[in-house]
Amino acid sequence: MPGRILILTVLAVFSAVLQPLAAAPASHPHEDIRQTVAAFVEAQLPDAAGLTVDVADLDRRLRLPACEAPLSAWWPPGARHQGNTSIGVRCESAVKPWKLFVQASIKLSERVAVLSRAVARGEVLQADAIEYEVRDVSRLRSNFISDATPLVGHRFLRSAPAGRIVDSRMLEAPLMVNKGQNVTITSSNPLLQVSMRGEALADGELGDLIPVKNLSSGRTVNGEIVRKGVVRIFH
Repeated sequence: MPGRILILTVLAVFSAVLQPLAAAPASHPHEDIRQTVAAFVEAQLPDAAGLTVDVADLDRRLRLPACEAPLSAWWPPGARHQGNTSIGVRCESAVKPWKLFVQASIKLSERVAVLSRAVARGEVLQADAIEYEVRDVSRLRSNFISDATPLVGHRFLRSAPAGRIVDSRMLEAPLMVNKGQNVTITSSNPLLQVSMRGEALADGELGDLIPVKNLSSGRTVNGEIVRKGVVRIFH
């Protein structure tokens, strides 16, 4: 009899412990939340080259009610679409609806131009100083170049080491005309095209408007640099 009472007592204790555990609501799997974030980013950036999404682990202590419907995600206001960012995830079908913000790192890898050797300030960019590599550009914004061919002939504003990503801000366009240089002034209209000798009164790049002095008449006019040493004026 005493043994039977002891067994019943033990069973009652176990029942009291297990009952609240069985009644506890299921929590939503953290992995499903992370997968929702990754899938959302991939769907939002379908044309991004070399896209990699690294979603941060959630705090293991975090317990959220299980969601009966698929989770939804969104970009919070001001959230970056590359680099380190934050993405919202919500559940509206749980016993207690919830939302949270998940940290993620979005990397975009693209082919970029880099220096194959060190260059000095004032050096002219040559084709052999350029090579191409696939790099993470998510932190570069737009300060990189996929094709440096149009920049060959530009001068470096400062020195740079080998391996540096080529940035257009590192370079200045070559001067097509130097101040004090003798230039050819061309003038055209539907009936006549003439050329005359002139003097440039300012430095200029291709497409710049600069003042030039007509050496025959002594008049100063403004003209557009159309090629090296040639300035076109309009009537």
